[in-house]
Amino acid sequence: MGARLGTKLKEKIFMAIGDRRPAIIKLINHFNQFYLDYVKQFPNQKLADFDGKLTYDTFLAMTLDDPFWNDGLYYHCKAPWAIDPHVQTGINCILLLRRIQEEFQLLAQELSCAVVWAISYHQLLKSNIDYLQSLFHQSDSLGSIIDDLHMAGMNRKNKIKCIARELRLRLFSHQRLVQDWSDNVKWLWRVCQTNENKQHISKWNELIDKVHEVRRGWGVENGLGDLVDNKVEEEGLDVEGDDGEDADDDWIDKIGYAPVNQENVNTNDGDASL
Repeated sequence: MGARLGTKLKEKIFMAIGDRRPAIIKLINHFNQFYLDYVKQFPNQKLADFDGKLTYDTFLAMTLDDPFWNDGLYYHCKAPWAIDPHVQTGINCILLLRRIQEEFQLLAQELSCAVVWAISYHQLLKSNIDYLQSLFHQSDSLGSIIDDLHMAGMNRKNKIKCIARELRLRLFSHQRLVQDWSDNVKWLWRVCQTNENKQHISKWNELIDKVHEVRRGWGVENGLGDLVDNKVEEEGLDVEGDDGEDADDDWIDKIGYAPVNQENVNTNDGDASL
């Protein structure tokens, strides 16, 4: 038991062993009687170095590789799997290798699901952002889902800017996750996937290229950057000088806008921008 177990836990284990002692002794006595009966019927049968006088202390001191546990002692089998410890070790190793192979197959399946999710989620966010960019310049179009959204009195343009900003934040967060995953995904794909599937890592490489392309296009390739900065937002939506004149007066009244001095305006400019 060593230093891994505390005094109380070791005492509980010893107590449990002691509680089972009467039942074990009873079984040992049955075994000794059966073995003596067997020797009387087959006096020439000699298996292992066991004389049929098993005691509780002897049984407790036995190791797991003791000849007492050899299958040949009970089934009179002379096959290598029953009497040769090296063959038995080899069988266990083969079973272990099969278990490892199964684990690799499960890892390959989970990895494929994760890669498909990362690619499809990136495509979904990017396509929705592109849709909002095109919708921003179609002020006369009708039937858009944006028009059906109720967002605290915002007009169409402000709704698009607000939703696009949130999607852009989620996209950049997802891209950072993809970049963090990249090295591990490539390594796992190389060691887990079957030969016929290894070529599909190109789809992951294409995703990494798209991530860099989007970040370069929005000027934040080396980090998240100031995603709520007006300049970045205008590049993302191609906004031309939206100075807030389209904001609904009722909405301004609802949020409790009050004039402030010019110094505070300059100080809080980054917080007030979309």
